[in-house]
Amino acid sequence: MALNDAFRKVEAGKQSDWVLFEPLISMGLQIEGFPDAIGDSIFGYYRQSESSPSARLAAGVLTSCMFSYCAGLRIESMNSENDAEVSYELSGFVLNVACAIELLSDWLNEVLEVPKSRGGRRNLWSGEMQSRFALIDVDSAKKIAESEHWLKEMANLSNCARYEVSNLWKRVDDELTYILGSGHGDSNEESAKHLVHRYLTNMAQTITAGFQLGSSRLMNPRKTSANVDWE
Repeated sequence: MALNDAFRKVEAGKQSDWVLFEPLISMGLQIEGFPDAIGDSIFGYYRQSESSPSARLAAGVLTSCMFSYCAGLRIESMNSENDAEVSYELSGFVLNVACAIELLSDWLNEVLEVPKSRGGRRNLWSGEMQSRFALIDVDSAKKIAESEHWLKEMANLSNCARYEVSNLWKRVDDELTYILGSGHGDSNEESAKHLVHRYLTNMAQTITAGFQLGSSRLMNPRKTSANVDWE
């Protein structure tokens, strides 16, 4: 009887994962340019799942993605002479993009059951992760691999946004310009509006490919002793 009571308490404590996504979908529809189909490949699973460990990570990816679009819209219309305000908006945009990609990596690690690394988060472009991706969905793995240059650039820019925000941008002919360091002492410049558009496009493509890849495992989980039907 005690075991039955305990089981009922556990079942009662479960929560539909969909409650995490419904408000995000509603908010996404209010954001100009936001790709509302970005999570379509995983929504079918999370409509049915309960208390899945990966649900919060997926919701976090979409939340940071939405915040990136919101920040991008503000930058496109920004005309501020306040350097602190400019730094806040630009660094906030970069860090939200980075957060979305970092959470996508964590989500894929969870869904694909990748053993935790002692050295920290695995990069999406690492050889180990690319090999795992190719075994599951070749097309999605190829799309992520094609983003390698951008992913490395974004990681470098996000570090600058965290630790060297004063070196992140400058004004060129009254236009805000990002300074993109290569890590080898040289740098390139790109207008803030152009970079925002490029980063939003690359982020959306990478997340869509990552979700598509992970959805294959969500729908067809690897069999373990816990879910094998022995009868």
